[in-house]
This record gives sequence, C-alpha cells and structure tokens, in this order.
Amino acid sequence: MIPRTRFDLGWRDLLFGYRQIFTSGDRMAMQCEVERYWSPDDEWLACLSLRSGFDVALAAYDFAPGSEVLMSCMNIGPMAEIVEDNGLTPVPIDLDMDTLAMRRDLLERAITPKTVAIVHAHVLGARQQLDELRELCDKHGLILFEDCAQCYRADEWRGDPRSDVTMFSFGPLKTCSATMGGIVRYRDQEIHRKARAIQSQLPVQRRSEFYVRMVLFSELLFITQNLPYTIAINTARRLGLEEFVNTPVRNFNGPRDYQGRKLRKQPSYPLLAMMLHRWKTFDPVKVQQRLDAADAVLSTIPNLSRPGRAAEDHGYWLFPICTDNPVALRRELHRKGFDSTLGHKTFVVLEPPAGYQAFEAAAAKATKEKALYLPIHFRAPKKELVRLAKVIEAFDPKCAGVEQLDAAMNQQGEPANAEQPALVS
Repeated sequence: MIPRTRFDLGWRDLLFGYRQIFTSGDRMAMQCEVERYWSPDDEWLACLSLRSGFDVALAAYDFAPGSEVLMSCMNIGPMAEIVEDNGLTPVPIDLDMDTLAMRRDLLERAITPKTVAIVHAHVLGARQQLDELRELCDKHGLILFEDCAQCYRADEWRGDPRSDVTMFSFGPLKTCSATMGGIVRYRDQEIHRKARAIQSQLPVQRRSEFYVRMVLFSELLFITQNLPYTIAINTARRLGLEEFVNTPVRNFNGPRDYQGRKLRKQPSYPLLAMMLHRWKTFDPVKVQQRLDAADAVLSTIPNLSRPGRAAEDHGYWLFPICTDNPVALRRELHRKGFDSTLGHKTFVVLEPPAGYQAFEAAAAKATKEKALYLPIHFRAPKKELVRLAKVIEAFDPKCAGVEQLDAAMNQQGEPANAEQPALVS
C-alpha cells in the first residue's frame, strides 16, 4: 500500500540526531550558528517549534488584553489557542478556496479598533503574494505575521521581507524535517531583542526529551515503509485502532495546559544541531520529486477539483481533492492499494469565538466536508501515481464493489461516516 505520507528525513539523519544527544557543545554558540546559517543578514531566532516562536512573538509585542488577531481560518487549532493564552481574541477569516488567500472583503469587515494583527498562513504548499495584506496593515497600523510552515521548499525564499514576523517550521511532516524546531524573523530589531530575552528565561529542552523524540521517529520511519505500513494500517483498522497510527507524531499532545508547558522551552543543543544538519545536507531534488508527483496526477486529470487550483505558486506540500463522496472514494482507493485521509478530520478550520459567529468560515467548511487527501509525495512512484489518477477518474461511487467493501469494513468495526485524523504536525 502507498502510505498517505512519508517523513522527510532518513536513517542517517536520525543517527546524526542520536549522536548529538551524547555530544557536548555550547548551546548558545550552536544557536548563533544556526541563525547565521539560515540568514546572515536578518534578525532570526531559533525556537523549539514554530508554535513556541509564535508564543514568544506575541509576548514580545505585549498587545493589550482582549485585542483581536485576525487569522487564516485554515491552521492548526493550537495556533488559535496560543493567541487566547496570551489574552487575545483569534478571529478566523475565510479563504478564497481557489487561491487559498485570505478574503480581502472579510478582512476589511473584521478590522475594528481592537484589531492589532493579522496572521497569514501559506497553506497546503501554496505561496501567496502579500501586497494587499501589507497595504491593509499599513493602513490600519496592524502587525503582519507570516506563517510559512507548509510552504518551505528548501530554496532561498525566506518569506516576504515586508512581514513584521516570519515563521518557519521543521516539525514532523514538514519539508526538511528535523522532527521539531522552528525559526522566526523579526523586522523590528527592538521586538527581536525583547523576544530573545523572553525566550532566554524559559527552561531548556532536556536531552532526554530529544532522545525520546529520536526513538519515536525511528519507529515511525520504519512503520511508514510500504510493507510494514500495509500490515500495520490493515491490522489497526480491523481492531479499530487506526488513531494510534496517527497520534504519536503530533507535537505537544495532551491537555491544553500541558501543551503550553511543553512548548514554552528553549531548543536543546541536539535539536539545534539537527536543524543545522538538515539544512546543510537536504537534497532539494526531493522537492522537485514532489512537484513531479503532483504533475503526474494533474496531467492525467487536469480538471481535478481541489483547493488551491488557481494558486500561482504551489509546492503541493499536501494534496487534497474535492469529491461529492469522499468516504466511498477513500475506500475504493484503499481497495486499489492507496491510503488516503478524509478531510472532515484533517482539514482544520478554526471556529470563531463567542460573539464572532459572523466570521464562521463557510467556504473552508464546505470544502472540508468534500476533501480527501491523496498519498502524493516525493517517494511515490510515478507509475503508481498515474494509476491513482486513473482510479479517481474511473471512480463510480455506486458500483457494487465499493458497496460490498463498505459493508465488509463496517463489519470490521469502522462506521460508514467515521474517520481518524491524519498525521498532524
């Protein structure tokens, strides 16, 4: 079976990580080296994760309690929780689902005297031009945060230099993964100094914590090879335990206060060394292979309905499509040897807080219900991707084979409308 995703790191990377656990070194010197290597000319701060960096950035700006932060409605839930934990109100803004850009009309309507910032996330691998957002922020005196977690391609691009805060992630499923870690740029040097001072007061991640991370990813890297994955996912589905295949890679699992304690730390020496190692040794051919994988499907089905189909600059970090019957299509793909993931559990759409129901993200939610994530990644063979496209093109949800499979899978304990979350970082 072709797994739904593959981790963008290998056994040699993990062995390097293990060695760093037992290597003595100056953590602050390594942090300086990491930041200079990433970009020698700008003000960057290496962090435990992007979320950790975002939390520190909000603390550095010290916005008035109750201030509003407008956010791309597609993002991981903890980003909105971090805003709330800093005493602020996250307001989700719906997207143009063809371009994945925040809708200008909704942004204009959402801005009030209490609004202090806009958080734009480049999602699914697409990069948007931020001219309108920069103009809007300048007009209203807002801070522009740029979340680049999903759109890094191991090139020279470092986000829009006009953004006040630019954030990159190297978490579990990211391009050039270091299993975790992030780096944040500040356009304002004074805010950068404040952020560095705030982070310096946090406890340092223990080497034992990084060791546990290495062990976990050793297991996951093995299990996501084709044969072990096929055995594991089929067994998990029969036992109703598919959730356990997905849960381990989520950073900072657990109750909300526990997650907060986990992310409020400084990166350890081994993590910083791992980030630097990954940047120095990453082969950008992998990104091109991912683009070629997407092209193999799109050249077979050029009119495939999908979010971001009109995005001018797309890196296909994830590849969701839209279908009127995602459950049936998912099961047909499984029957043909392709793992996929339903969007109603993985296509995260932030909910508006109480009193902001007018900003419910209707377009994103409608897409979420029809979304199915395909196993398109840099290790998927081209001939298999062409076969995948042909299965989708020929799919008929009313065919007897699918109905029989539905019945069989339901007898194995999987309800017709139940799905498990995909790998989330």
